Amino acid sequence: MKKSIFTSVLMILAICSACTSKVNKQETTTQEDVVDVEEVITNESSLNEIRFADWGDEEWSDNEYIKAVRKHIDKLNNGEITDEMIEPLKHYLQGKFVITYMEPSYYGGAMVQFFFIDNPDIIFSSWVYSSVDVSNKAITDYEVRGSITISDEYTALTKEEVMENLEKNPQIRVW
Repeated sequence: MKKSIFTSVLMILAICSACTSKVNKQETTTQEDVVDVEEVITNESSLNEIRFADWGDEEWSDNEYIKAVRKHIDKLNNGEITDEMIEPLKHYLQGKFVITYMEPSYYGGAMVQFFFIDNPDIIFSSWVYSSVDVSNKAITDYEVRGSITISDEYTALTKEEVMENLEKNPQIRVW
């Protein structure tokens, strides 16, 4: 269902873009210029099969995608990298965080949602892309792409409630 909705949206955007391009430029499009949206999604889906093959609960709660987010946040906080989009919110990116949700991304890699223990009501999202060595069926690199964003969703948790839950559920990993 998500794939068909995503495909439909991409096709509509591609058609609108092509129409605007023709109106503004009056150029012809060759077959080499056309991007097959289904092929792109199918390729990333098959790469995601390599990325997430045989993952269980343990792999989803402790993995290199989450570690890439932690490293990225540390670099932001240490001034090693800058991100104008997240700069006004950087004071929220302090301390340790907990993963709320993670799933494979249509664009390859994973979408990771998390909140910081000191500000648990705000949920952040990050896209972590991973390169795949297809011949060896191995992941070669992890990279946070784009800005870390604030989700439209909120936890409504207090720091005290989070600490209580962490005590009761030691299997929850803190990053």
